[in-house]
Amino acid sequence: MELAQEGAPIAVTTILPASIDTPFLEHARSKLGDGEAAAAVYAPEIVAASIVYAAGHPGGRRAAPAGSGSAP
Repeated sequence: MELAQEGAPIAVTTILPASIDTPFLEHARSKLGDGEAAAAVYAPEIVAASIVYAAGHPGGRRAAPAGSGSAP
């Protein structure tokens, strides 16, 4: 925010991933049961594509969902 006030040419986009198919649940401790993802599971490449798109379009959206189960 300070850099934006100074007029620095910096853009920030928050990537909002849905449930991504990574080994996270295999390594995470859970007290909720079997450790299964509740929503649909998407390939990590979907998140990567969102990051590449945001990097190529600075000043675009402030938040970008990655996968249809993520927040808008």
